[in-house]
Amino acid sequence: MSDSEYYYNYFRQKYYDSCNQINNCEHQIYNLNNQRRQTVNRINQLNVDIRNNQAALSGLNTAIQREGSLNSKLAAVANKTEQAAANFSTMVKADNIRSKDIKDVFSSETTKTQSALNRIWSTLKSKKISLDRKLSNLQADLKRANNDLQNIDRDIRQSNSNLSYWRRQKSSNYYNMEYYRGKMMQEAYSY
Repeated sequence: MSDSEYYYNYFRQKYYDSCNQINNCEHQIYNLNNQRRQTVNRINQLNVDIRNNQAALSGLNTAIQREGSLNSKLAAVANKTEQAAANFSTMVKADNIRSKDIKDVFSSETTKTQSALNRIWSTLKSKKISLDRKLSNLQADLKRANNDLQNIDRDIRQSNSNLSYWRRQKSSNYYNMEYYRGKMMQEAYSY
């Protein structure tokens, strides 16, 4: 085997190796672009979920802030009921009529209302805690997804760089292979 034939075969093998590496890089870039699309979709969905949870949390916070105002209004109603009961009992004092105490009549309703309000506030506060936790988890997921996207973008850049390298290698190996093919042909004609 002549030197020209040896180098021709050597560069031909390197040419085919370069072609395989190019295919590998293109396949890797294709897969990375698919991962990128999925990650971007996930980021978009997380952003929507975060905005929705923030809006719900804002509404809950607004409702919870009204607890004091509502409780004070209920206390005012109870106080006015006591005053009305006192006024009513002095107005209807008669020996032959058994008077009802308005305070007794309405205190049961006031107690039930206060109990219902306490259950509502308790439910709202537990929902707020749950939403806070969910929002925190969504934000952590978003941070991870953004990091994943940065890593994918870095890998795509690296794969594109590798692809460029292997295309240059393919071209160089092709020219070297053709050069030694030409030398082999000259050697064949010189015999």
